[in-house]
Amino acid sequence: MSSKGWILEKKIAPIAILLMTVVTNCASANAEEPFVSADFLEAADDVGIIVWPAEDGGFLFAGLTKSFGAGDTDAWLVKTDENGTELWNKTFGGAGRDAGVYFRPIREEGYIIAGWTNSSGAGGDDVLVIKTDENGTEIWNRTYGSKADERGRTIHQTRDGGYIIGGIAGSLGSEERNFLLIKTDPSGNEVWNRTYGGSGMEVFNTAQPTTGGYVVIGGTNSTSSGDWDIILIRADEDGDEIWNKTLGGPGNQTAISFDQNMDGGYTITGFDDVAGNNNALLIKTDGKGDEIWRRSFGGAGDDQGRDVLETRDGRYLIAGWTNSSGAGGTDLILIMTGADGREIWNMTYGGQDDDRGRFVSPAYDGGYIVVGESRSASGDWDALLVRTYSDGIEAWMNTYGGKDR
Repeated sequence: MSSKGWILEKKIAPIAILLMTVVTNCASANAEEPFVSADFLEAADDVGIIVWPAEDGGFLFAGLTKSFGAGDTDAWLVKTDENGTELWNKTFGGAGRDAGVYFRPIREEGYIIAGWTNSSGAGGDDVLVIKTDENGTEIWNRTYGSKADERGRTIHQTRDGGYIIGGIAGSLGSEERNFLLIKTDPSGNEVWNRTYGGSGMEVFNTAQPTTGGYVVIGGTNSTSSGDWDIILIRADEDGDEIWNKTLGGPGNQTAISFDQNMDGGYTITGFDDVAGNNNALLIKTDGKGDEIWRRSFGGAGDDQGRDVLETRDGRYLIAGWTNSSGAGGTDLILIMTGADGREIWNMTYGGQDDDRGRFVSPAYDGGYIVVGESRSASGDWDALLVRTYSDGIEAWMNTYGGKDR
C-alpha cells in the first residue's frame, strides 16, 4: 500500500516511517534547510506546505502566514471547496514565529498539526503540536523542547490514539543537528523521545506510515567523502536503532520526501548536484533500503523534487520546481514516471514570476492537488494550490494570502 494512498489510509496510520533531509552544502548547513529554509521563512509572506483532500470534495492545506494572525508568522490551516474557493482559514500562534508544516486528519473528526514556535516553550524554537476540531478550532496545543532549537516536521496518530512526531533537534553551542522522534499519549503528553545522528551534520525532514517499527531516511556528511549521502536507519517500535545504511554517489545527494510503495519498498525524491547544477532526483529502494535504481531529471537550471507519490497503477509522480523550463522565473513542475522511474510526461504551472510546488496529494477523482507558493499573482509570496486531472492537465490554480501586517 502506498503511504499516500490511497487516500486517507494515512489518516489512521498506526506507526511511522521517518524521512530525514540533508542539506547540500556543508558551509551553509547551519543556515539552509531544504525542507523550508530559515532564510525563506524570514522573507516569505504566506506559504502552503502540505495539502490533503477533504471528504466533502474540498481541500485543506497547512503552512504559515504573515498576513493573518497574532505574531511575526503564524501556523495556518485553510479549508477550500472543490473549486479552490476559500471557506475558512485559521491561525495559531503568539507574538513570535510559529509555523505549521504538517497536518493529518485524525479519528476524532479533527486535525493534528505539527510545526514549531518561539512564542512559547523552553527557549529558542520548540516543537509545536496543535489539535483542532473539524472546523479548525483549537482544542489544545503542546510544546516540546529545550533551550536549544527543536522543530516538528511530521506527525501521525498511532494505534493507541497517541501521536508520533518527527523533527530536528539542535545542540547548544554547536551547529550539530540530529533527528528527533517523540511519542505522546492521546492528550499530547510526552511518553518518550529519541535522537539519531553521527559525528557530522544530520538534518532531517518528514514522517510516513509503515509496518513493524520505524525506518528513518535522511542524510549525513559523517562519511569519509565529506559529501552528503542519504542514510536509512531501521528502528524498532520503541525507536531503538536496529541497523543503518547509506546511499551515496558522486557529489551531494539531497533527500526531501519519500513514499512507501505497494511492494514494500520506497521511492525517495530530492535533488543532486552531480552535473554542477541541481537536478530532480528519484531513487527506488527495496524494503531493506537497498538501492534498485536512481533517475535524475532537469536541464541547465535549478530542478528540485520536493514530494513523490506512487499512483494506483504503480507509477510515480514527483512535485517540485524548475527554472530550466516553463513560463518564467521558477515554475511548479509535475513529473510522471513509469514503474522503472523513466519519465512519461512533465507539466509546468505558473506565471511570469516564481511558482513552487512542495507537496502533492491524490484527489478522490483520480486527479491531483499540489500546494506551494507563488509570487506571480501579487508580487508577494502567496500560498498556491494547483488542481490537475490525472494526465497533469490543469483544472484550476488559486492563490491565498493578503498583505503583511
